[in-house]
Amino acid sequence: MKYLSVFVLTVILFLPTVAGLNWLVDPYGMYWSPQINNLNTLKPESGDRVRTTKPKRVSSVSPKTVLIGNSRIEMGLSAKSDIFDHQPVYNLGMPGIGLTQQLNNAARQIILNDNLKELIFSLDYLDFLYDEEILDSFDYSENQFANFSASDSFNMARAKEYLGFLISLNTLVDSINTVFKQGGQYNHIDESGTNIPRTYLAVMRYEGVRPLFIQKIEEMRKRLKTSKRKLVSVNAPDKNPGVKMLNDLITLAREKGIEVKLFINPYHYSYLHVLEEGNHFDDYLKWKILLTTSLAENESEKPELWDFSGFNEVTLQKLDTTAEKPYLSWFWEPAHYRSSVGKKILEQLYGRKEQETFGKILNDRNVSDSTMQEREGLNDSRQQWKGLEKFLYRL
Repeated sequence: MKYLSVFVLTVILFLPTVAGLNWLVDPYGMYWSPQINNLNTLKPESGDRVRTTKPKRVSSVSPKTVLIGNSRIEMGLSAKSDIFDHQPVYNLGMPGIGLTQQLNNAARQIILNDNLKELIFSLDYLDFLYDEEILDSFDYSENQFANFSASDSFNMARAKEYLGFLISLNTLVDSINTVFKQGGQYNHIDESGTNIPRTYLAVMRYEGVRPLFIQKIEEMRKRLKTSKRKLVSVNAPDKNPGVKMLNDLITLAREKGIEVKLFINPYHYSYLHVLEEGNHFDDYLKWKILLTTSLAENESEKPELWDFSGFNEVTLQKLDTTAEKPYLSWFWEPAHYRSSVGKKILEQLYGRKEQETFGKILNDRNVSDSTMQEREGLNDSRQQWKGLEKFLYRL
């Protein structure tokens, strides 16, 4: 009985201590406890937990503007940019999540965040690909968000998870790691949800962009080769579930008086050549046609669709292959643009650079000419791509 009492007393004393330390260090950026230099300012362990921590953090911030998408917007657009007309702004981009979860994240903000004024949604072609069974069974007659609600079960499940993090020994280990990693070159999520890619900076400093480019290119080639996902089905060649759900979200936002800004992410030109290798370039262009056609048919007020992809002065940036450690000022690797590009995107979205030639508004009237120009851009850059590939793989 005595041993049991000692054990219970130990647990009673130990758990609050662990919880207090985990709250103070806050390794995942869940609470943003008071910041202390060399203790908890940087959150190197936060990147792997964003699917859990960001929903809590965004509810605490109650932002007026929310950025939605995957890792491209999470890394490329700074929520702290002075281009935004108002604050707070929160970057709810998350790496590796599909379009459905991105849309659900946006819908929860529309329903739960009374402070919300606008959504900025970044779009990726690969997020709109589906297995054939889904393409054939999807109900296009139903509004996907007509009965959507941020259920209490979702909130309760999150609350239990957050409590578990506080008293978890795994979190304690990550808290200790966080303290020791202060000042190091590690990726981390800042208090506004933006991913600060310090690891990329370290790689570029010591090796240049070659390893980053090769890793992403090989990852894409494997994905395109093994995946059976498609843009459309034979039975519905002009319809796509993701396009339909995006339109339903826009309708929901308009009903709540929330502005939606849409843009297609920029890709380094090498990304588009890899898409062509994987027999996806035609569908990539068709995807843009589906988007513009669907937006034109939307009965609610239509948001502008900005297109920053294709072949332009940013995406065609050449690599100085004579440099010992070559790098690009616009891109980390083919799929992820740097914050310098993110700033140019925001300037266009908010009309700050009227003479800027990077990006254009895409609609059902100009999409045909635009896709034709992209085909020409692909052909015109083919030799440049072969030269880059030769350099990367030391052919």
